[in-house]
Amino acid sequence: MLDYSISLFLLLTLLGLINAKPPSRVLSIILIAVGLLLAFFPPQIRVNLPWELIIGLTIPLLLWQNARRIFYGDWQSSYIGVIYWLIVVTLYSLLFAIGDLLLWPGAMLFGLIVASVIWRAGESESTSSYFSQVGPLILIILLVETVPALETPEQYLGSVFSGAAIGIAIALLAYYLSRDRSPAIRDWLTVGHLYAAYWLAYLMGVSAVSATLVAIISFVGLGLYKGYWPHGRLTPQPLNSWAGFGSLLILFLFLGWQTHQALTFQLLIELVIGLGIGVLAIWAGMRLGLPSFKHLKSLLQAVLRVAVFLLPALLLWPRVVLEQTILFVVAVIITALILVLSNRIAADYLQKIPED
Repeated sequence: MLDYSISLFLLLTLLGLINAKPPSRVLSIILIAVGLLLAFFPPQIRVNLPWELIIGLTIPLLLWQNARRIFYGDWQSSYIGVIYWLIVVTLYSLLFAIGDLLLWPGAMLFGLIVASVIWRAGESESTSSYFSQVGPLILIILLVETVPALETPEQYLGSVFSGAAIGIAIALLAYYLSRDRSPAIRDWLTVGHLYAAYWLAYLMGVSAVSATLVAIISFVGLGLYKGYWPHGRLTPQPLNSWAGFGSLLILFLFLGWQTHQALTFQLLIELVIGLGIGVLAIWAGMRLGLPSFKHLKSLLQAVLRVAVFLLPALLLWPRVVLEQTILFVVAVIITALILVLSNRIAADYLQKIPED
């Protein structure tokens, strides 16, 4: 696996950790900080890992963690909100491309990720926006989908819809098997059908991300309609338990050890400026009264929540990333295509399901 891909996957696992709700938040932050410190020590041993297996075991859980945000998400926002989001993307893109404008694809990718995290700082699950999903989904697409899209671009659109068909079929089967079952068995089927959709699509050579997302949307839609989750709280939540969270944390610590980052003066300057932009962006979002920030109780609460991701991201982000511009462009196009497809499928269910 390429070094930049390891760094991208490291940030993806970090997003999963900070968006989870583990039993002990303080201990979790301390352990994440340990993983961050490990990145500054060069590894004495390089370990070759089965990356396809690791990604295939991780991504379905990360997508499930965001299931409600994907299901209820849309693009709706005021013009001010769209302009605000684009300004944040631009500021962080300039921060990482200012020394070499040829690095704009990687710089813009970082801007999209950070803007998504800031937008999500005060966003509720039932009023979520796709703006908070763009960054994480692009990361997932880059790790899973860009190679087949580049190798057979003329077939990829069919691959996305084929993956969607697999997702619907697997979700219907899981729903049929889960009827009149105990909550424990239903939880196993809920998680199991995501892996079935991902790996079946992967082995068939079609879009595994599309299959997993559509499986989530279809199963959640049917489950909510039939009263699987009467209080609107999706279960299970494996990343909120020590077993799931601990597994992802161990992976993050290991990747932090395998990823070496030299501490330089330029890095420290970028860190100060990046954190400053983040604080200013959150303050501006609250003053503008944007929907994403209405649930925040204080500026300090938002800054701390974003800084947990922003600080490690600024330190670990690979400065030379995505040497092929086409990778970034393809990832953005695929992300938009999958979000539009997901939105259209979810719309049919949302007409029948009351908001909680």
